[in-house]
Order: sequence, then structure tokens, then C-alpha cells
Amino acid sequence: MGRVRTKTVKKSSRQIHEIKVDKETIDMLAALGMSDVPGLVEVEPQPMIPTQGFGRGGGGGARRFLS
Repeated sequence: MGRVRTKTVKKSSRQIHEIKVDKETIDMLAALGMSDVPGLVEVEPQPMIPTQGFGRGGGGGARRFLS
């Protein structure tokens, strides 16, 4: 049989110092009792600008042609 290796991680390899969330998310976390999460920073939500997709598009549902 092979040896079993155990590794204890002392620190996360990905340290997160700041988590940007909107007011709605902060309110939701407070309602869940999680308002003390370290690193939460409230920011204004940025409007999403829709980008044009590639190709001809979805075309919608089934097409019916009247004869």
C-alpha cells in the first residue's frame, strides 16, 4: 500500500482582503446573521451594458408559415 500524505494548510493560498457587494447583498447577509464577514465593502451597482452576441440570434420559438 502507498503512504497517505496529510497536509495542513496554515493560510489560504488565495487571500481575499476586500469583497465588493451592493447594499441589497449587505442587507441580505445581515438578515442571515452574517453581517460580520470581514472585508465587506459596499459599492454602488454598475449598470450592465448588454453586448451584441455573435451569429444570427435565437430567432424565437417555432415558426409557422401560413399558406
